[in-house]
Amino acid sequence: MGWQDRDYASDGRPSFGTNPLLWLVAGRVRLFQLFGVEVYAHASLLVISLLVILFGTPFGVTPLDRVTFVVVMFGVILLHEFGHIWGARKTGGEGKLIEMTPLGGRAFAEARRGWFPHTFTVAAGPAVNVIICVVCALILYRLVGFAEFGPFSLVDEERLAQEEWLSPGVLSLSFYLFYIYSISYFLLLFNLLPIFPLDGGQLLQGLLWSKLSWFRATLIATGIGLVGSVLLVLYGLAAGGLLLVLIGASCGMTCFSMRKQLQAAGPYAFQDEDEPGWMKSVNMDPDEPVKESVGERMRRKREERRVAREAEAASRLEQEVDRVLAKISQSGIDSLTSSEKATLERAREAKAGR
Repeated sequence: MGWQDRDYASDGRPSFGTNPLLWLVAGRVRLFQLFGVEVYAHASLLVISLLVILFGTPFGVTPLDRVTFVVVMFGVILLHEFGHIWGARKTGGEGKLIEMTPLGGRAFAEARRGWFPHTFTVAAGPAVNVIICVVCALILYRLVGFAEFGPFSLVDEERLAQEEWLSPGVLSLSFYLFYIYSISYFLLLFNLLPIFPLDGGQLLQGLLWSKLSWFRATLIATGIGLVGSVLLVLYGLAAGGLLLVLIGASCGMTCFSMRKQLQAAGPYAFQDEDEPGWMKSVNMDPDEPVKESVGERMRRKREERRVAREAEAASRLEQEVDRVLAKISQSGIDSLTSSEKATLERAREAKAGR
C-alpha cells in the first residue's frame, strides 16, 4: 500500500540451510496463484493453525469448530487482501503477492503515488469485509427473517413465526453464515482502528495527505499509531489477549521505526511522494502498456464521447448541406426555407472555424 509495503524484497528469501528454527521465523510456503497473484503462507502460520486445530480456540472445542475457525478466518482475511490488490490495480498500480501471517495478511499492493490512489487501495480491503457482511446478512434475512447489519437488526416477524427455517439444513447454513458475518465484522472494526499500519491508520494517513504533505501526514499518523499501539497492548494484557499484545507491539515497532526514518531523513527526502506525475505507473516494464488511473480513464472516455458526438453532428450537417445544395440546383435558392438557409450558414461558420 504505502512505500513501506512495496515489494522490493519479495523476489526471493535467503536460504536457511537445515536450520528449521530460522525457517520458522522467516520462511514461507507458496500456496497457489490466482488472478496473477502469488499467495504465500508464513511458516509460523502453518504451525499456529495446526496448534489451534489440535488444542482448540475460544470459538469452540470440537475438531470441527477448530477447523471451521481456521478456514473462515483464513478465507475472510485472504479476500480482504485481494481487495487491496484490486484497489491498487484499479488506480493504475500493481499487486502480485499476498503473504498470510499469524498477525493477519499482507498484500504487497503497489499503489500509484498520490493520496487518492493510496486511500482507494487501502479502503478496498475493508470494503470487501463490508460486502461479505452485507451478503451474509441478506441471505440470513431471506432464510430466517432476521439479520444483523452492524449495530442494527432487521426482523421479519412473519418469517420468524414460520417453522420452515427450523429444519436442520437451514439452521446449519444459518449458523455458518452468521459465523462468517461475525468474523468479517470483527475484523472490519478492528482493522479500522486508527493505528498505523492497520488500514484505519493508513486511511488516516491518506486523508491527512490530501491536505498536508506525505511527510507531515505520515508523521502524524505514526504518532497517533504509537499511542494507539500502547493502548492496544495494555488492553491485551488486561484482557489476557496474547494476540492483541503481539499485534499492538508489532504496530508500535512499525510506527516507531518509521518515525525515526522520517525524522532522520527530513521532509525534503520524501518530496517525490507529493508528485504523482513523476512516475506514470509503478509498472516500469517497457513491454507492458502503461496503466491508467480511474480519473484518467474517466477523462479519456469523456473525451472519446465528445469527439464521437462532434463527428456525428458534423456528418449530419454534411448530409443536410448536400440535400440543400441539391434542392438549390433543382429549384433555385429562392426555394429554400429559413431553416435550410440557417443550415448553410452553420456549415459556412463551421468551415471558417476550422
